[in-house]
Amino acid sequence: MLTNVASKYDLDRADGRIDALREAAGLVSSIRDKSKVDAFAREIAGMLGVDVDDAESEVRRAAARASRPPTERTDRRAPRGDTPAEAPAGPPRPQVPSLRDPRFAIERETLKIVIQHPASVGRVINGVGPDDFSHPTYRGVWEAVAAAGGPAAGTEDRGWSTKVRSSVADPAVSSAISELGVEPVLTPEAPTATYVAMHVYRLRELTTLRRIAELKSRLQRTNPVEHAAAYNKMFGELVALEQYRRNLRDQQVKTS
Repeated sequence: MLTNVASKYDLDRADGRIDALREAAGLVSSIRDKSKVDAFAREIAGMLGVDVDDAESEVRRAAARASRPPTERTDRRAPRGDTPAEAPAGPPRPQVPSLRDPRFAIERETLKIVIQHPASVGRVINGVGPDDFSHPTYRGVWEAVAAAGGPAAGTEDRGWSTKVRSSVADPAVSSAISELGVEPVLTPEAPTATYVAMHVYRLRELTTLRRIAELKSRLQRTNPVEHAAAYNKMFGELVALEQYRRNLRDQQVKTS
């Protein structure tokens, strides 16, 4: 049953692993023989490529939810005499995190600089791409910037933010560009080359950390004996990514 749960999700994605972990934890928490729960939690960790501590914590949370009295749970039944509400057409839309979630602070500040002060970006922005923006709306903003010719195109263009926004069809992205164009940058003066570099290096480091986490998850799910070549290749990629992350960290220190 756990194998069936794991097969339903894309375990190369962080959100896929989280969703698989929650479903698997709910399944394991229902086991009556509690002496087996910890062993199954470790089994989940190996199958999904997550930390054992995370798996055990999620199983405990699932067990706590299941043990709550019925009055504390959400009653989804329709009131007596009422007809059940019609099921919504199509699958529910996934919730998008707030643009002001602290997890995306570096993405937001970097895009504010790009929109408001494109001339200050310089060459340090080279190498940044859509994958460096984990929030889908911020990714859309960057793609709009790239479609408008990149920050270099806005160096002497006073209507730069309007140009970036003009070709955007997604209202969420268009609204974000408007916000980013007027919200003050978190420095009292115009962004210096050092300020820009610190944010770009940190942005790329966060991207590298996400790739490291994904690679570690894949390694954890790969048998090093049965798939030695694939395992060794991924291990080599992991070593290279760790070195690249250290280089980015050193560059941040030099610019600080």
